[in-house]
Amino acid sequence: MNKKSIFFSFLLLGVFIIVIAQAGTAQAADANAQATNYLLQNVKKEGDTINGNDFKFLKSNSDRASYTHASYQQYYNGVPVYGSYSLVHLNPDNTLQTLTNPEVKDYSGIPTSPTVGSNYAASVAVGYWESITSRRDVKSDGEQLVILDKSIWNDQDNSRARLAWKVDVSGQFTAGEVFVDALTGSVLYKLDRYYNAINRNIYDCSVGDIDLDGNPDCMMRYETGGHTYGRGEGDPPVGMGVNTYADTDDLYDYIGHSHNYYSTIFGIDGANRSGGYGEAPYSLPADSDGFTFIDVVVPSECPNAAFGGGQIMACEGVVASDVIYHEYQHAVTEYSITGGLIYEDESGALNEAFSDIFAVAVEYEETSALDWIIGEDINVPGLVGPLRNMQDPTLLEYTTGAPYPDRFYSATYYCGSEDNGGVHVNSSVFNHAVYLMTAGGSFNGCTMVATGMEKVQAVLFSALDNYFTSATDFNAAFTAVNSACTSLIGTLDISNADCINIANAMRSVEMDQDGACSATPRVAPSCAALPTPTPTPTPTPTPVIFVDFNVDLQIRTDNSADVQIAFIPDGGGTELKNSTTVDSTGVANDVGTFVVTPGTYDVFIKPQYFLSLGTSAALILGNNSVNVQGEYQAGDFVGDDAINAFDYGIIYAQYGSSGFSDINVDGIVNAMDFAVFYNNYGLNGAYFTLTGNSWEW
Repeated sequence: MNKKSIFFSFLLLGVFIIVIAQAGTAQAADANAQATNYLLQNVKKEGDTINGNDFKFLKSNSDRASYTHASYQQYYNGVPVYGSYSLVHLNPDNTLQTLTNPEVKDYSGIPTSPTVGSNYAASVAVGYWESITSRRDVKSDGEQLVILDKSIWNDQDNSRARLAWKVDVSGQFTAGEVFVDALTGSVLYKLDRYYNAINRNIYDCSVGDIDLDGNPDCMMRYETGGHTYGRGEGDPPVGMGVNTYADTDDLYDYIGHSHNYYSTIFGIDGANRSGGYGEAPYSLPADSDGFTFIDVVVPSECPNAAFGGGQIMACEGVVASDVIYHEYQHAVTEYSITGGLIYEDESGALNEAFSDIFAVAVEYEETSALDWIIGEDINVPGLVGPLRNMQDPTLLEYTTGAPYPDRFYSATYYCGSEDNGGVHVNSSVFNHAVYLMTAGGSFNGCTMVATGMEKVQAVLFSALDNYFTSATDFNAAFTAVNSACTSLIGTLDISNADCINIANAMRSVEMDQDGACSATPRVAPSCAALPTPTPTPTPTPTPVIFVDFNVDLQIRTDNSADVQIAFIPDGGGTELKNSTTVDSTGVANDVGTFVVTPGTYDVFIKPQYFLSLGTSAALILGNNSVNVQGEYQAGDFVGDDAINAFDYGIIYAQYGSSGFSDINVDGIVNAMDFAVFYNNYGLNGAYFTLTGNSWEW
């Protein structure tokens, strides 16, 4: 029996960890050094060059196409700038491919010495979070001095940059970041780090107050009343028991499906690359903790599902497959991007969109069907699906009563502050683009073809993992996805035409423009034409025999020469079927049953000594279904007891060059090839070679 409480602790956004590059090879070290040189040469600070103190190296990695991606965080006077990251992307030869966020702000003049201590800032942040969440169990998970500039992720924000204490706070079913002015002690801003909607530990919170401390308990492997509450890794299904839904077993299965998908498709071991999505102090990195029936613990948060603090949680009846796949992707996003993807405005909308998109991708891997509706299986009081339609977002309404937007300049694109700046409602813009690039269709003056989920998921994962920063907005996402696609050309059958198609899908939803919340007028999308595909030439078929069932072939000659027939699997180099010698004296004689397994075979006729001219040797179809496309024959056709160029002339006259091959590879088929054949074949038939396939008789 295991008991666990629901608590959250989140990754510290922007925590400065000096990562010393300990490259496994000199090549990796060279790539990091080259990336830093490109950073210093190309990144500008409001038009001016930067110096080595303006950025700190965080990490680098090499993707499946051997591109290197190095991450750097901006600093001012030793203080990290929250959310300001620049990425350098190198081609496989370590030349510069592209830069992410090549222009940063200059924070000269902002004080960097706090007059308010971290402990005081923590107490202010905890009190503030308790006041806005009505919680009484909130605590600080750590404080960090940062430069706060909200315009980094919201270009419509005009507030000035401040020196602030970033305080990570968490409590039961809640978590976030509070920014406290480091000079005055007042609250400047807050951000949620709680996203709504393999070692698996599934805790069931429906059991009640087991230890009688006045608080409901969440249990795993707890047996009472003939029912087991919760389920651990490797445990058998527990069933519904006293509950209406099989949420515990479903959550166990769906977390497993997600884990297997990312392992199989992208080769990562859990969302955090350490076996799971766990996070200290409440979960180990290799853990994948889930909580069901949390209505008993936090009824005010239901109906809902969430990921936070290294845990996935769901209210009763909300454990639908795509909902849990959605939440698992939140964990992947959290760990893929240095500092996470800020959960507000456009970056927050992208965060939500990626969760919807990869929910579809995981379901596709499980079912081989593309289902573009999110949450259609949910039907509980207060929450009835479907929740979002990626194929046509406008068919569903958000809680505002307006349809989801299908493009950046839609009249229903949300520009307010609710929903963290519209992270859920505005996610439909990128969702719609991904539908169009995957399945194809015409929209907003552009026509897309179906690129397919296999290619699209590879491009999007690479973009998220290698090209996104924590403040990536729609415009930056447009650039990042295009860069990721370009880097993958030649892998996974991804072509330049695929990348043009993917870019067109994003243009069609206007992700390359400034959007409805700006003062910039919309322009009609301009989508590039796809290149005309080059037709694939039809290969010339090799003479083979197609065998449907057992073969009962006959051979007829005009003399009594013994003849062997060999069946060789098409393209095989070793004799796998028996050969038989028969006396074919002027009549059609059975040569026996050679082939048991249906398939495609090369058939070879080998005379023991010679065949006279006359009718020569011929295959005659027996009673079975056999389609002879061509056969190869060789022997002493002239009858002079020698196999030589004269026999070649007979072969060429009767069968043409198609009955022979350019064995010596001199560009022509002639007597020289026959000589090579003779040297290998001989009069006694000890060894035979044809078009590279050899076998012993």
